[in-house]
Amino acid sequence: MQNQFQFTKRFISLSLLLVLFLSACAGGSTPKWHPVTTEESQLFALSRFKNFEAGARQFSTEINIKQQELIIDGWVNYEEMLGVANVKGKDFAPQIILWDGSKVSLYKNENNISLKAYIDRIPINTQTISRPINPSASLLDTLLVTLLQLGIDRPENPLLLQQTGTLWLKEEVDNGKKIQIFAGPPSGEPLKPEDSAPTPEKALVKYGIDVDGMMWRVEILLQKWVIINFNIAEKKKTKSPDFVKIKEMMDVENNEK
Repeated sequence: MQNQFQFTKRFISLSLLLVLFLSACAGGSTPKWHPVTTEESQLFALSRFKNFEAGARQFSTEINIKQQELIIDGWVNYEEMLGVANVKGKDFAPQIILWDGSKVSLYKNENNISLKAYIDRIPINTQTISRPINPSASLLDTLLVTLLQLGIDRPENPLLLQQTGTLWLKEEVDNGKKIQIFAGPPSGEPLKPEDSAPTPEKALVKYGIDVDGMMWRVEILLQKWVIINFNIAEKKKTKSPDFVKIKEMMDVENNEK
């Protein structure tokens, strides 16, 4: 009987320790997603301006279009609002694309040389295939326009970000960097009382931002989630292509039309 009492006592003690342990774990759990606080909105407000301050940023992404997986590595210059990228796919030779807010231009890159080397070598008046950029009709164009829109020449309004439904989702480590994940607002307009509350499930764009407000990852819902990584430049230590020449190439195309 005494042994049974001692066993029961030990069992209760262990159960109590387990309850205390689980309570401690719950107390240290990660915060739940929520509408951005004042401090969080101020951090998020800096992110697109930080891209503009950086001038040009290198990126890498992949997108599936008509069952073709496109691998896109490039740069965006946020001061000039120009983009350039090398595009690879299984069923076609590599291509160089240049784009701005109005058009996309395609160049053959059959030798698959680097962006910087290609821009350095190509004559400014090289014949190309150009077309108007149309995000409403093309997933690729939606991606390209979104990339351009990730930089602006001034910080955003933190109060407006709170009013429009921006969410803080979580904190995680991405390629060794601690970043906070935000869900962008449904629109640029303040939410009305009759509007449904934003949730992570309704998010169309997610942003990964470090403690200084620098953007390192963006996820866009284009039928499937497309991830844009900005970490690539630090890994490869590559130099930006000549955006002065890229701008001249785009200007030549405009003058020829």
